[in-house]
Amino acid sequence: MNETLGALLFYVDAVDGDSYVSVAWRDREDDPTAALALLNHPGHIETYDVGLDDAAAAAAWRDARAYFAARDHALGAASFSTWGSGAPDWDSGFGFTSGRNTAMLLDSWQIRANTANSPALAKLRDYLQAWEDADRRAAPLVVSGSVCTGIATQPLRAATDRLGEGGL
Repeated sequence: MNETLGALLFYVDAVDGDSYVSVAWRDREDDPTAALALLNHPGHIETYDVGLDDAAAAAAWRDARAYFAARDHALGAASFSTWGSGAPDWDSGFGFTSGRNTAMLLDSWQIRANTANSPALAKLRDYLQAWEDADRRAAPLVVSGSVCTGIATQPLRAATDRLGEGGL
């Protein structure tokens, strides 16, 4: 658990030197250490062409990370994970892992996966397409009390209901 700022930021489920992985599936049978090993030594690397300059690409990456986390939680298929490495690159990524398959989108827009046929990579590509189809939104868009991206969760619905009652 990382409490650098005095509050829970995220769990660290496995560490190898300067690299770490944090997984949403920590209560399952798979081993986060296996996922970390796959991420540290990917069998497949490609670049996602986001088509933006550095500042806009950084903002888009943060938006994509929020979108992926919200969508994965809402669909109840929690395999969302974060990964980071230390020197010399200080990479940071988000994506999907298990103890057998991994795929991460790094802040450089590089994608790393255990194989080109990884189910985690297929899920990452599916989520990237959904994010593109949602006009690269960071979170569900609420208009007149309805969620436009189709990834609403109960807390979001409750929040929109309170908005209609003058709440929040």
